[in-house]
Amino acid sequence: MRLRRGVSFHDVPPVSGGALTTDDVLQSWRRLTATESPNASQARGITRVEAVDGHTLRVELDAPSATFLDVLADANRLWVLPRESDGRVDPARTAIGTGPWVHTTWQSGTSLEFRRHAAYFVEGKPFVDGVHVSILPEQERRLSAFQASRTHLESI
Repeated sequence: MRLRRGVSFHDVPPVSGGALTTDDVLQSWRRLTATESPNASQARGITRVEAVDGHTLRVELDAPSATFLDVLADANRLWVLPRESDGRVDPARTAIGTGPWVHTTWQSGTSLEFRRHAAYFVEGKPFVDGVHVSILPEQERRLSAFQASRTHLESI
């Protein structure tokens, strides 16, 4: 499989906008399949993953699989983190990815904020410069905000 060229991580230390390469995928694969990983069993059937070059991976299976691509695409299984996440970055505290939004702030039980990833690989996207997500844990506050037209999305 080939990685898309021109994909960069968020401009957050220690990655600071570095390019996505097979080294990142292999580091993430080792993290997933480590014996202490709670999700290691999710990778069974995949016998080998190796880099052919900086943007090409060879994956070997123990048998044909109709679900192989679904397994790799499942966000609960293989999180492709920068290779620097080998102990220098705690993904529970510092979000670094390649997506359209860069996490900027989090206030427990109150809000999340994101800014546009300026080097996102899909030119022209995302369409807005930032997102503010308010966390309203109490039903009464959610209902009041909804009735005042101060919410755009409700999630339980």
